[in-house]
Amino acid sequence: YIPGSIFNDGRQIHLPQFIQRAFAQVSVTAQKKRQSSIACVGWFGVQSAVCGMSFSTMFATIFNVQIPVWLSILFWGVIMLITASFGFKDLKLLNTVAVPLLVIVCLYGLILAIVRNDGLSLIAVYQPAVNMGLVFGINYTIAA
Repeated sequence: YIPGSIFNDGRQIHLPQFIQRAFAQVSVTAQKKRQSSIACVGWFGVQSAVCGMSFSTMFATIFNVQIPVWLSILFWGVIMLITASFGFKDLKLLNTVAVPLLVIVCLYGLILAIVRNDGLSLIAVYQPAVNMGLVFGINYTIAA
């Protein structure tokens, strides 16, 4: 909604409707494209930041190598930008490299949790505060 779009009787008007009444349908299409582009660029920035921070944290924790977060965000943002610019064929190529690496990182984390932090014995002696039934567990898993 836009400020000033509330009529005296309480009705509200969306921005595309407001623009269409003032400037015709062509402007509405352009405005929708601008809004979508801004949202996509914002989400791209969020994903680059999450990836960069995770990468820097992982290297600091596992290999004891400090990579500046800003550099990691910039690096992974460029990687994402390049693959997005070239299209789906390059995304397929990236997936052939990234998926095995992701599996290796997940397996390494699992082994690390079990071996270094004595994970299996902690799971074996864990007693939940409240027992939940099977149906609740299925619902909780699907809903989460």
